[in-house]
Amino acid sequence: MKCGWQLTAPNNSMVQLSVLQYHKKGDPNCSKESLTFYDGTDPSGKVLLEFCKILLKPFIIYSSGNVIFVQLKTSVGSDGTKLAIYYKAVPQNTDSGEG
Repeated sequence: MKCGWQLTAPNNSMVQLSVLQYHKKGDPNCSKESLTFYDGTDPSGKVLLEFCKILLKPFIIYSSGNVIFVQLKTSVGSDGTKLAIYYKAVPQNTDSGEG
């Protein structure tokens, strides 16, 4: 099963996304269980980050434009997934730690 969310900020902004918690049984190949962040409106965009198991510490990622697409992939009948994310719009000149 796949669930997806398109997170959109106003024009001339970026999406700052904070992942506070992700807890899932490990899938070393991400074939059945994963949490993936794409730069853009859908899964055809550049993969910013992909997780296949428990997140050990919170982190922040930024979009290059004003949209991030988040996809959660899980097995049917799977239980125990915990996900907590927070997002907000930030000015495009915000230091994203890249460069």
